[in-house]
Amino acid sequence: LPAVRSAGRAIMMQAATAVALLGHAMGLEGSPFGIAGLPNAGWATDMPGYDHGWSWAKKGSFGIQGKQRMYLMENIHANDWWGSKYVWFNLLGKTVTFTVDLSGIPCGVAACLYFVSYWNPGPDSKYCDIQPNFGGCFELDLMEANSHAYEASLHTEIGSGKNFDATCNMNGCSVNVGRYPFTKSGVKTSEIYGPGAKVIDTSKPFQVKASVSNDGYMTVMLSQEGRILPHFNRTEAGNFPGVPNQDAWKPEKYPTPGGISKVEAAKVVAAMKKGVRLVASTWTTADTSWLDGTACNGQPHGNIWDAKMGISNWKVQETPSAPADKTDAKEETTTAAANDIDVQLKFAKDQGAFAAVSKGIVTPFSILLWASAMLAGFVMLRVMRGLTCGGNLTQLFSYSGHWTAYAPMADAGELLESAPISIDCNVGGEE
Repeated sequence: LPAVRSAGRAIMMQAATAVALLGHAMGLEGSPFGIAGLPNAGWATDMPGYDHGWSWAKKGSFGIQGKQRMYLMENIHANDWWGSKYVWFNLLGKTVTFTVDLSGIPCGVAACLYFVSYWNPGPDSKYCDIQPNFGGCFELDLMEANSHAYEASLHTEIGSGKNFDATCNMNGCSVNVGRYPFTKSGVKTSEIYGPGAKVIDTSKPFQVKASVSNDGYMTVMLSQEGRILPHFNRTEAGNFPGVPNQDAWKPEKYPTPGGISKVEAAKVVAAMKKGVRLVASTWTTADTSWLDGTACNGQPHGNIWDAKMGISNWKVQETPSAPADKTDAKEETTTAAANDIDVQLKFAKDQGAFAAVSKGIVTPFSILLWASAMLAGFVMLRVMRGLTCGGNLTQLFSYSGHWTAYAPMADAGELLESAPISIDCNVGGEE
């Protein structure tokens, strides 16, 4: 069977190379991916040959199998890199959303979607990222992930290199789930992200929503079937040393993130005004513990040639009501939710959010009192503000003025077990 798989892989590689050679004879290697205002846009790859994988794009979706890197270009039909341009983005006040399937990305492989500084292509792709040997340019990672771990990060400039000095340098200001076995409050990360997890089950596709405020702060949120996992924000991100191996199973030893400073946010604003370009890639290295650490303990290092990711429903849109982020880092809070009450409570506590029940103790009287209070509060708010967001909702306020609404079921008992959803009812600030 291994011999058959190896032979099949060799045939596919030869076919991909033939397509690549034909593509180079006719123009850029890649696939059309028309977008609004750019009907000739497409994804172009810059790793042809037997030792690389291939990419695809069709019907609003795109993806990669094997080791490959691709870029969103204005004209995929250009004769060469000189003849086309990258699609130019300024993400200030914008939200990027997409659905991703990482079920085919194993331990030891990273599937990435990110923005880097805008450099005109020619004679090659002019690839760059934060690494000095690749130009040392601005890099905003919406996703560096596999089926066991997910990281989002910001690299504004090489700056102090790999020093842990709170700047978003080569180390980056990042948030990771999967590198360590617990969150700060003691929730097992495998319960909130990974195959069979209670919040983001990576055996199925899930949604990613990344927003950049007008003053340069990014937030990233993962969701699936109504369950929400807040990930990156100006409070939870930071550039700090990793947790020593002997302390990995001691959440109380985990460092407190330093947050994103105004100085680093200003660098994001400057980079966005110059423009950024979109890159998707899959890659591997012998040691990916920076990404999947304990999440992949005991798991075999995956084969990148069998690895594949798919992205669909990709959009970049204006963020509704997206003023500059005025909150202090210490005031920003988020809410996470899962069907499992214990996970929901602990993770909400971890993110500094208000929990609907206390210490897991729920009595019929408290349920009735809670549900009645929420219903009365909602009626009052609707009368005062003329809300039309839907009826019978439980409103949870955070210090920064954000709120998340939960959709109840027929009675209070089902309410506590129902999965949450977010609705478009902002009370100032970003969602």
